[in-house]
Amino acid sequence: MVNFLYTRRSPRMDEMAIEMLKIAEKYKLEELKLIATKSLLSSLNVENACEYLEKSEMYSAKVLKEFVIRYIYLNAKEVVKSEKWSRIVTLYPLLLARIFNVAVDID
Repeated sequence: MVNFLYTRRSPRMDEMAIEMLKIAEKYKLEELKLIATKSLLSSLNVENACEYLEKSEMYSAKVLKEFVIRYIYLNAKEVVKSEKWSRIVTLYPLLLARIFNVAVDID
């Protein structure tokens, strides 16, 4: 984080993106949050979609959340088979409503 504060760049973001998202939320560093979001979106897939959705909710990452919700909608058949899907269903029912809204095109 100190490196980012001085240089506005974060080395190894691909390895540390979730941690950087957490730090960005804690210290209200929106630029760092966007950089972490871009890194996470570049690696988004069926296996990590639920984890990224949960982290987006935990760390108020609105851009990440909207992209992941749309990704889950577009890849629902595969995502619902993932191990972490039941955690989302149990802990974040409002996110399910948001996914449903995307499905019926209500914003």
